[in-house]
Amino acid sequence: MATSSTPDADEQFAIGAVLDGRYRIDAVLGTGGMGRVYRAEHIKIGRSVAIKVLHAEVGRNREAAQRFQREAIASGRLDHPNIVGVSDFGVLEDGACYLVMEVLEGESLGDRLSREGSLSWPEALEILRGVLAGLRHAHERGVVHRDIKPDNVFLAHKD
Repeated sequence: MATSSTPDADEQFAIGAVLDGRYRIDAVLGTGGMGRVYRAEHIKIGRSVAIKVLHAEVGRNREAAQRFQREAIASGRLDHPNIVGVSDFGVLEDGACYLVMEVLEGESLGDRLSREGSLSWPEALEILRGVLAGLRHAHERGVVHRDIKPDNVFLAHKD
C-alpha cells in the first residue's frame, strides 16, 4: 500500500508515495478508461519503471480485475524487442491491481499521426514490420492482442 494516506479513486497515488513497499511514484504518464500509468522507481534497485494501476471502480469489478491479471500473466511470458517488457504484477490491500512494465521514451503512433497527419511509406512500412514482428512473437506463445490501434502502438526511442 502507498505510504501516504489512502488516495481517492480519481487521485490514485500522490507523487512520492510508495506503492506496495517497492515502487516510489515519480510522475503520472497518462490516464485512460481502465487506469492510470505512473513513472516510478524500484526503490531497492533504482530502476525506472512504468506502473499501470487500475482505477478503483474498475478494480472492484471482479471480471475486469481477472482480465487485468490474465493480461499481466500473458504479457509476462513475452520477451521481444517490439513488445513492452512486464516485470511484476500485484494486488494492493484495497484490491487495486497493478502491472509493472519497462518505462519507454517516445510517443504513440496515434500522437505522431495527430501531429504529422500521415507518414511516409518507408516509415509506415518500418513501423508495420515492428508491429507484425511483435504480434508474431505473441501469437506463437498463444497471446492474442485484441486492441491493435495507433494509440496502442508505441514508437520508442531505443538503441
